[in-house]
Parts: sequence; structure tokens; C-alpha cells
Amino acid sequence: MALELDGRRKELCDWLAANNVDPRTVPFHGDLTTDTVDGRRVIRYEALVFNADGRIVPDERGEAEAIERRTVPLLVDPPDWWEPYEKPTRSTLLDAV
Repeated sequence: MALELDGRRKELCDWLAANNVDPRTVPFHGDLTTDTVDGRRVIRYEALVFNADGRIVPDERGEAEAIERRTVPLLVDPPDWWEPYEKPTRSTLLDAV
């Protein structure tokens, strides 16, 4: 099982890199989706923010890592097994309760 996950993680990282996304900046549980904007396919993702020294910048509360949303052109299609992931919003969670 671990080898399969490692293999899929490598395949996902290779796909991100082929689309000019540094996979080291994409958190494991961050949003990662594809979309169409103005007729062009894009990747929307959350990325960790790094300072000039290469360290992860803390968020404004100092409780977690700073995250920014980014969009890049989709140059290479994702692996066949990949499914988009987007965390539920606060309102979606409240509606579920």
C-alpha cells in the first residue's frame, strides 16, 4: 500500500512539475483542482509561502503555514487516477450540521 501511495505521489509531483508547479510548494491536503477560465484550462492550487531564506512563512495568526491560492495554465493532463480536491468551505460545513 505504501509503495502505491509513494508511486502515486511521485506521479502527481511529476505532473505538477510538467505544468510548471513546484510540487514542494503544494501542501498534501491543499486544494488542487482543474478549471476552465476564458476558454483555457488551468490548474488552481494552494501553495505554501516561502521567505527569501527558503523557510515557510507563518500565517497571520502564527498558528499554521501561510497559504496562497495560485492558478497556472494546464499544459499536461493529470494522471487518469487523479481526482480534484477542494476543502469544504465553512458555510458548506455549517449547512451539513
